[in-house]
Amino acid sequence: MKNPIIQKIREIMQIKQTNLSVAADLTKSHEILDLAQKIGDKICIFKTHIDVIEDFSENFTKELRKIADEKNF
Repeated sequence: MKNPIIQKIREIMQIKQTNLSVAADLTKSHEILDLAQKIGDKICIFKTHIDVIEDFSENFTKELRKIADEKNF
């Protein structure tokens, strides 16, 4: 059985012609969202650590999901 997440990542890598992933170890949600917006077109994976985000909220996850959908990562 193939893992659908792995399949999606491979698809994104092929479409965008990159295997670049970024670990956004930042503590402010606006910094993370700004970084995602700036580099999203060039990456296939954007990793965060929500447990270190000082101002984490449900709105943050919605905004990050919106950027991820728009930038295809």
